[in-house]
Amino acid sequence: MKNFGKKIIFVCGFIGSGKTTYANKHYKTVTDLDFMPEFSKKKDQINLTLKLLKYNDKVCHITCFPTDEELQAFKNYDVDFILIDTSLKQAKTNILIRNRDRDIANLNNVLIANQKYKSKFKDSNIPWRKIRVFNWKGTSVLFFYLMKYYL
Repeated sequence: MKNFGKKIIFVCGFIGSGKTTYANKHYKTVTDLDFMPEFSKKKDQINLTLKLLKYNDKVCHITCFPTDEELQAFKNYDVDFILIDTSLKQAKTNILIRNRDRDIANLNNVLIANQKYKSKFKDSNIPWRKIRVFNWKGTSVLFFYLMKYYL
């Protein structure tokens, strides 16, 4: 049974692509596993999104790439898929600027994961709505935000 009037917006992209920055700027209600209690799992994020849908018509669900578990959990909702269209080079730059401990400690694995996501994005049948958060020169709004935040 379809939950009419209730919508999930998946915001997807590389690690360091600007998913959270974009989502927080454009949506009132956002779930992001990175901002949940330590040791939270994808299932916990799914449950939080479902709970928030009881009180909100639209919830933004941030994930690098939708898992089968996520797609199944939200199959009865209207769903929109946004892909933050960022180059691998820019994502790496953003990761280094952000300097999050877990990314820096495993930088090689993070970059390998992004390569795998690139293939998944290309090979998927998901109807992506691509959003660029960088201007034509490759200068990122996120870059300036991070510079202001960290300096």
